Amino acid sequence: MFSGGALGIVAWRRTSARRTPYWNVGAQLRPSRGRGIGTAAQCLLVDYLFAHSPVVRLEADTETGNVPE
Repeated sequence: MFSGGALGIVAWRRTSARRTPYWNVGAQLRPSRGRGIGTAAQCLLVDYLFAHSPVVRLEADTETGNVPE
């Protein structure tokens, strides 16, 4: 378990492809490899977005240097 403040942020923005709206999501976390924090954060975000918006598609981007992701 980590103690000492925020572990990072998750962000999302609504976008569309040919009038079909969807969410683009991403996360920026403090170094904490192997703890599952990024997975947990993104799962919570996905559940929230599907529960509270009418979109049926998500897209996530990962930078090429982000090997743990």
